[in-house]
Amino acid sequence: MQKRVALINDFSGYGKCSITSQIPIVSAFGDVASCCITSYLSNHTGYKNHYKVDLNENLPKVLDKWKENEFKFDGILTGYIGNPSNIINIREYIADLKLENERMLVMVDPVCADNGKLYCEMTDEHIKNYKKLMEIADVITPNLTEACFLTGIDYEELRVRCGLLNFENSEKEKLEHISKKVIEAIKELLEKIIVKKNQISLITGIELYNGVVTVLDVYDGDKGVRQTTCNFVKKLENRSGTGDLFDVLFFEAALFGYNFVDCLNIASGFVNNALRFTIDKKFPKEEGIIYEPILVDNINVIRQATKKRETKKNN
Repeated sequence: MQKRVALINDFSGYGKCSITSQIPIVSAFGDVASCCITSYLSNHTGYKNHYKVDLNENLPKVLDKWKENEFKFDGILTGYIGNPSNIINIREYIADLKLENERMLVMVDPVCADNGKLYCEMTDEHIKNYKKLMEIADVITPNLTEACFLTGIDYEELRVRCGLLNFENSEKEKLEHISKKVIEAIKELLEKIIVKKNQISLITGIELYNGVVTVLDVYDGDKGVRQTTCNFVKKLENRSGTGDLFDVLFFEAALFGYNFVDCLNIASGFVNNALRFTIDKKFPKEEGIIYEPILVDNINVIRQATKKRETKKNN
């Protein structure tokens, strides 16, 4: 069944990231994307020069018209929000929709920092307000730096602790062993990042000595149980837009009905395939991640897996 989703993020006129990367994925899954633009950039900030138009005053007016028209969504995915007041405006808007439809999937990426530092325009007020937005999210996807700012945990200590870990994917036992090591290293972070009774957190961009790990933590507050899973990939390249792409793939897979571990594997696998394709084709690094030529094949694989799963379920 076709679903309607809202993407709340910035828009870059040139360069593959944010909403321009996310809309094609939503369409490929057969869903309809509606966009609320938080700011417009001539090109993403990975380039030497850029021009930015903040839409801080316009965003509440957009949400007001959406309310007046009684637009409904099956899911809402938020990304970069430059104005801290608008983080609260978005929170209030989503909270009202959640009262009408508690099954609406809300996924929040608290975009504010990377590599141990806040982005230049971000402040403590952004952190405080992102925490409030996360209170109504079903899924949160901070990178390691953002998770540390949100919890007050020392980033450098965690970075060093994880950076000493090494993994080999040749044997299941070795992966299980390193997974336990990673989970132990960030145990306090996982406990503190959860801000509601039942929540899923994805801590992305955790760099080990020879790879990158994403940790999925599914917390069931009703039962006091958490399920934590690690997904490992070899280090390739850091490129703009990988986080936006990962988010929308996980989000759409979840709307498609996959369990969260499968969502993690689908999103991570697609991004890794796209990165390899991008590097192999020698696309300029500042272009970001190019996935369009492999989009159809990858989505078809997902669809075929879905059909097999549904057939097995019905038999």
